[in-house]
Amino acid sequence: MTTPITVGGFSDNPTATVEEILGAPKVLNQDIYDYIKEYDVVADLFTDAGPNSGSIAFTENVAQFSEDGLADVAEFAEIPTTRVQTGEKKVIFAQKTGRALEISYEQRDDNKLYDVQNAISQLKNRVVRQNSRSLLRSVQESDIPDMAAAAAWGATGGDPVSETAAAIDSFAEQLDIDGNEAALIFEPDTLVLPSGMLGAFSSSDSVWKHYAAGTLAPDNAAVTGKVYDKFMGLNVVIPKWWPVKDALVCQAKDLAFYSDSRPLTVSGPIDVPTNEYFRTQVTQRRIVGVHNPTAGIWIKGVKA
Repeated sequence: MTTPITVGGFSDNPTATVEEILGAPKVLNQDIYDYIKEYDVVADLFTDAGPNSGSIAFTENVAQFSEDGLADVAEFAEIPTTRVQTGEKKVIFAQKTGRALEISYEQRDDNKLYDVQNAISQLKNRVVRQNSRSLLRSVQESDIPDMAAAAAWGATGGDPVSETAAAIDSFAEQLDIDGNEAALIFEPDTLVLPSGMLGAFSSSDSVWKHYAAGTLAPDNAAVTGKVYDKFMGLNVVIPKWWPVKDALVCQAKDLAFYSDSRPLTVSGPIDVPTNEYFRTQVTQRRIVGVHNPTAGIWIKGVKA
């Protein structure tokens, strides 16, 4: 960023002092909290499984249909039974993460406002980037199927429309047409694109045909890294700091879940006189799990 992100409540006051920032902990902490939550792509996309006590046991790929359906039953005959179909049982343990920001007595006494504002914005950006990478690691380590793009979508021969359509169609292939049966059937609703893909994606003529009024304009919410208008029936998401070259088509709420044993917490500033600094800290304890890998498909190599 070329312009520092200033603290909410002080951003329109260039004469604000570091002492004033430290003297308004609710304003400082709320600004950090709101920024991190705004770019919490995990909470935007996935199912909230509620709180946990340090671990979560879940079952992967639980069948949506019973093994046996309704049967013809003669009068007085015993009605046939069926049993639950379960999947692979897994356990994920929560990991606490945190970081404390130090603001020295000297920064306060000398009113080093520029340094303090930069330090606050750097902490916010770092937490958002780490959360995005944690999400990416969870989905990459799961057994989500994949297909290859013929070329990067911003290059000659790139075809985001037909390849997205092929990814969508692959969900229907889970159905056994002859037997008209399937253990799992999902309907994709989300397209997650790599960071920096807005230009390559929106410049494609085939993509623009799906937008009536230029909804990929620079002032659209998409540019901030959030969700914007649908493309081929899919919500399009470009997370901030999503360091991967692949697109993900998925039914987001059924693909993965998250559970917070300790929700995002911002506390401080705490005066630490022994070291002569003030301490503001960010902590959280979260689990992210992919419980239905077949609710998604990677399109590999969409970004050069």
